[in-house]
Amino acid sequence: MQIKRSIIKLLCACLCAGLLLAACKKDDMTEKVRMFRPVIKAPLASEGNWIEVSWQAIKDAQSYTVQISTDTFKTVGVSAQADSGLYVFENLAWDKMYWVRVRANATDTVFSSKWATLGSIKTMKFPTILKSPAISDLTQEAVRIRWASDGAAVTSLKVKLLSDSSFVKDIPLTSDDVANEFKVVDGLKDGTAYLIYLYSGTTIRGWETYKTKAKPTGTIIDLRTAEYKPSLLADTLPDLDAGSIVLLKRGQLYEIGGTINLAKSLTIMSAEDFTTTERATILFKANFNIVAGSVIDLLSFSDLNMYSDSYTGRYVFNINAACTIGKIQFEACSAKVFRGFTRLQSAVMTVSEFVINNCVLDSIADYGVVNVDNANCKINDIKITNSTISRAQKVVAGKQAANTLTMENLTFNEAARGGNFIVDFNGVAINTVSFKNNIIGVGLANGSNVTVNGIRISTGNIETTNNYATKDFVAGTNPIAGLTPYAKNASELFTDPANANFKIKDNTFPGRATAGDPRWRP
Repeated sequence: MQIKRSIIKLLCACLCAGLLLAACKKDDMTEKVRMFRPVIKAPLASEGNWIEVSWQAIKDAQSYTVQISTDTFKTVGVSAQADSGLYVFENLAWDKMYWVRVRANATDTVFSSKWATLGSIKTMKFPTILKSPAISDLTQEAVRIRWASDGAAVTSLKVKLLSDSSFVKDIPLTSDDVANEFKVVDGLKDGTAYLIYLYSGTTIRGWETYKTKAKPTGTIIDLRTAEYKPSLLADTLPDLDAGSIVLLKRGQLYEIGGTINLAKSLTIMSAEDFTTTERATILFKANFNIVAGSVIDLLSFSDLNMYSDSYTGRYVFNINAACTIGKIQFEACSAKVFRGFTRLQSAVMTVSEFVINNCVLDSIADYGVVNVDNANCKINDIKITNSTISRAQKVVAGKQAANTLTMENLTFNEAARGGNFIVDFNGVAINTVSFKNNIIGVGLANGSNVTVNGIRISTGNIETTNNYATKDFVAGTNPIAGLTPYAKNASELFTDPANANFKIKDNTFPGRATAGDPRWRP
């Protein structure tokens, strides 16, 4: 009997051991794994100094950790926990770019997901009645502060150095200042950046950064004091010393009546004048060219209106003489009605750098904005930034290799013409093309064809980021990679594109604070 009981106990023990073994094997087959990374649900949103982020919920996630950073997570600005797939970061810095990432958390943190970066977005600019400073609001020792009357009357300004926020001075506003909606702040240092705040009593109404102009070096030729005639500029240019700076009177018209061959470094600009913001205007009835064999450091044009009398044969530069030029630059200019803006036509020539910044170009015909039109000609580095290009049959074209092409913070509309390219270096290389933060509207009609071709180069690295295209933009060959489609036409995005007003009127447009010519952003 005792033996029988022992046998039964032994069988029970074996059975239990078998069951435990089977259970262990079953657990081994269902071993837990790390959760998948969260996926963004809706575009990042910011209508103030806050950011809303949402992501798809993950099964079995106990919570989520969501973080923001201003330096691509070299450091973490804010880290927060969320129970659902939505979080709003509040009380952030105004007008600041933030990156956002999120992680799904498991009960056992070993199985939490890896970080998922959900993108970046810039918070809105502080609601302000201050107007952004134009180049005509800045001199070497003074700045003009302009605002729009809205709400409580403004009472004072506070000036600080931008570099270290140290106090400079307080300025009370008079009744005349308030009625005029501007105040000139003088006694400042040249080439220095200031942060200036506008107040109503103790309430901040906004702030802006103002940088005084650096003192120019070179011979100053002030045509404001000369007896005016339309040919005054053209008559003056042949006799200038190298490095001369020609000051034109604001609101005045100067004509280039015949081809002018330049041989020396030269700067032409509207003179400083706080009594008017209207630029000086140059009417091209002929072109600028270069004296053969010239070596020129700089040809600079600043704060000017430039237009011609003919689409068929007018350029600012139409160079057909052998030369070497360090830099050609256009800053804060408007230009319209040219066959081409700058064309290198023939002969052996090299331009080290070609720059367009803070300009508006409209109505440019078949030679485009910049055209290296001969394999003997070369521009090493081309940079077009913070500008608007509209009604242009071509934009950038070349028949000789370049080092870099930078096209950033641009608004295109009706550029290029149907069947043409935005960038056309057919058969030749550009080492690096940077095409970033741009808005492209509808192409310029060529009959019924509004198809716009993209970037054509033989070899090179093309970098594209944060570019948007309106619904009526039709992409052709060599399309620009990563264009974000916008679901409305150019006429629904821009205020009045037919009259060259490209101010963004659609506050739902995701690139309104980060893309296109900054002058048109809300």
